[in-house]
Formats: sequence, C-alpha cells, structure tokens
Amino acid sequence: MIALMEAMFGRTNMWDHVVIEVTFWSYDQRSIDERERAGVNETTALKDINENLKTIAHFNKSLEGVFIDSHAYPIEQEQMYFTKYTSKLWTMASEMSTLKFMDVEDILEDPRVCQKETDCDCDVINGRLDEMEKNMTKISDDVVKVSEDVTQISDEVALVSDDVTANGLAILDNKDNIGLVSGRVTMANANINKVNLRVDEMDFYVDAHGEDIVRIDGAMSAVQNDVATNADAISTNQDDVATNADAISNNQHDVATNADAISTNQNDVATNADAISRIDSALAKATTTGSDCANQ
Repeated sequence: MIALMEAMFGRTNMWDHVVIEVTFWSYDQRSIDERERAGVNETTALKDINENLKTIAHFNKSLEGVFIDSHAYPIEQEQMYFTKYTSKLWTMASEMSTLKFMDVEDILEDPRVCQKETDCDCDVINGRLDEMEKNMTKISDDVVKVSEDVTQISDEVALVSDDVTANGLAILDNKDNIGLVSGRVTMANANINKVNLRVDEMDFYVDAHGEDIVRIDGAMSAVQNDVATNADAISTNQDDVATNADAISNNQHDVATNADAISTNQNDVATNADAISRIDSALAKATTTGSDCANQ
C-alpha cells in the first residue's frame, strides 16, 4: 500500500504532506495507567511507527502524529484529549502546503528519471528479497526451537497437572482442618466471653468495695510502718544481746578466776586443818604427859 501511494503521489514530495493519526487510543484513566506500566506513551509510539515506516518508504525525517479516539466518552478527561489532538490535526492540515500532482505528460517529459527510479526500486526490492530470505531461514530455525519448547512445555504441563491434582487433595484436607480449627475458634471465643464476663464481675466487685479496698490499703501501710519499727527494735535488741554476750563472757572469765582462787583457798584450808590437827594431837599428848607427871 505504501509503494502504491508513493507511485500515485510521488515519493519525493508525498511525505511532506503526511501526518500520522493513531485511532482507538483511549484516554480513560485505566488505559493511561496500563500504557504507563507497559512503558508506552505518545512519544514512544510515534517513534516506533516512524522507524517502521522508514524501512518500507522513502523518507528520512520523522513524521508528526495525533492520537484521536473516535470512541471517546463524553467525560472531561477524554474530551480534553480529543479536542487537543483534533485541533492539532486541523492546524497542521491548514498550515501544510498544497500537494502538487504530476500528470502523464509531466512524467513523459523525463522518462530517464522514471527509469532510474525504477532501477533503484528494483535494487531495493532485490535487497529486501535477500533480507526476507535470511529472515525466513531464521524463522524456520525459530519454528524448530519453538516446537522443541512446546514439547518441553507439554511435559511441564503434565507435571503441573499432577501437582494440581495433589494440591486439590491437599486443599480438601485443608478444608477439613479449617472446619476443626473453626470449631476450636468458636470454643475459644466462648471462653473469651466467659473471661470477659468474669472481668466485668470483678470490676463490679471492685467498684462496690472500693472504700474497703482503700481502708485495707491504709491498714497495710500501717502494718508496714509497724514492721519497719519492729525491725529497728530487733536491730537494737541484737546490739544489746551482743553487748550482754560480751559481759557474760567477761563474767565467765571472772568465775573461772574465782574458782581457781577458791581451789587454792581450799588447799590452804586443808593444809591448815592438817596443821591444826597435828597441833591438837601434840596438845593432847602434852596434856596427857602433864597429867602423868602430876600423878607421880
């Protein structure tokens, strides 16, 4: 089609009067988001179209383009883009120079030009045929590789099918387990409700006996103070006991000393008693002797 149009309108000046129009380019937000995720926008699309056209047509510059969605909904965003690009198309068409056509007489005036261009076209066509032959060879190789990939994928699909069957059985087991867990959760919820009820009862009890709790706290504080006082008294008594223990130890030492003195005195008394006894014996003897002498 491009070659026919170039033949009809002249390939040297036709492309100066061409604008690319892209239709069905929706501007609803979902379509915009999908193009952004795919990395496609108006600039990249025009660049791709121009590059493809240059491989089959006779121009080197990049053509301008517009994106008009003929099925745009009467929504503000879609109508804004529709108006933008239709206005741009109208402006470019209005400012573009008139395309001049050549009739048969003009062409016959310089047949050599036509012959030269035809020769060039033949060279281009032959070159493209060679390129197409190379592409066909590559495509044939690709088809073989794709066939091998399809075989491999079929095997993998069979394996996946087995896995799906196994997973189906596992899912049934999980459903049974979920039923059991659901029952346990229901029981747990019932227990939680009982606990919550008990907590409410305890809160009510605390509120009802708040004054008693305050009094008990006061009594506990007093007891704690008494315990602290008793602890101090016990510490003092422990100090006194230690002092008394020292005094008792000193008394025990004195008693031991006195016991030694008493023992010594007892020995002296015994010694004196023996002496007295000997004196008494001597006196008795002396008295007896005296009496005998008197009688004589």
